[in-house]
Amino acid sequence: MEAIKSPVIASFWPTLKELSASAKLELAVLLLDSVREPKTMDSADLEYEREKNFRSLAGCWANDSGDDDVEEILKQSRGNKKGSRTIQSFD
Repeated sequence: MEAIKSPVIASFWPTLKELSASAKLELAVLLLDSVREPKTMDSADLEYEREKNFRSLAGCWANDSGDDDVEEILKQSRGNKKGSRTIQSFD
């Protein structure tokens, strides 16, 4: 084995060398995946991922329409409101 040139890697080596062969292979796969270029997505896949990530937010809906549209619910609520307050004139 060659001498380790990086002090950071040298500090981890005592722990890593004790790993089993399968654990070392799993670590190697994770390291290789971390330096590979990310796979480019086509626009449909990208839109799907954005939609999925947005919907995972609690209480949020993408492309609100109809019964789920918050703006529409507020408009209906304000339209049905009958005020009982009388504004007095100062004339």
